[in-house]
Amino acid sequence: MSDPRRIVVVAGLISHATEPLYLLTRRLAGGHLPLCWEFPGGKIEAGESPEVALTRELAEELGIEVEVGEVFAVGHHVYPEKEVLLLVYQCGHVGGEPQCLEVTELRWLSIAEILELPLPPADAPVVARLRREASLR
Repeated sequence: MSDPRRIVVVAGLISHATEPLYLLTRRLAGGHLPLCWEFPGGKIEAGESPEVALTRELAEELGIEVEVGEVFAVGHHVYPEKEVLLLVYQCGHVGGEPQCLEVTELRWLSIAEILELPLPPADAPVVARLRREASLR
């Protein structure tokens, strides 16, 4: 039997269509890591593939359509109340204007701006790869 405190979460590194920017969202005040900035996404439900879950979560939270690409990074963190495995996919924004449906705030940000944000600990591998890629430019 699986541990209910162990969850698999998907998130999108969503690139802007015309500018070198990525979409980040701020969590709601009442939940886990309240008001924290993050790469948008959510939990995989029973029977869903990670790609289907990510497409569903982004439609529910932001009202957008994305093209899900390759895995960009994998994160893992053990919080006091749960263990999270995070799969972050490269995504292209293909439809819908992002809206704050289930988030407090959203912003299109440059890599430099993302590197200044305090992000959840599970996002550390994403931040590390963005930092490496920014240094190569």
